[in-house]
Amino acid sequence: MKPVITVYLLPPKHEDWMQALHADIVAATMACLPYVKSEKDMITLFPPDLMKKGLGEEIHVQISLPGATNNCGAAEYKLAATVGMAVQKRLPGAYIQSKVYPYCVQDGAWSSEPVLPETALQPAQER
Repeated sequence: MKPVITVYLLPPKHEDWMQALHADIVAATMACLPYVKSEKDMITLFPPDLMKKGLGEEIHVQISLPGATNNCGAAEYKLAATVGMAVQKRLPGAYIQSKVYPYCVQDGAWSSEPVLPETALQPAQER
């Protein structure tokens, strides 16, 4: 499973700007997660917003982190802060909010490239 970083409420920008933001987010993630060696080890999403009013004023960064526990600590804070600051670099006047949402990959996650132990396929009560 790969970490997924979703950046919401971005203002309309040119492709070059979006690619630069993507590169900054990848670099920030690589600095915090040793198993992320390139952009191929993560997923970055920039969903469009249906309402144009206010775009770019407040940005929400959601980081879905596989394999983590629900007890966020210093490593998760560092990831949230580092990725949030990467976004802030491109939007210095915006309010940026970044949050790590950890999840256990054995509790209902699937990928076309599974890297889970065989026990992950068993129901939770049998593990």
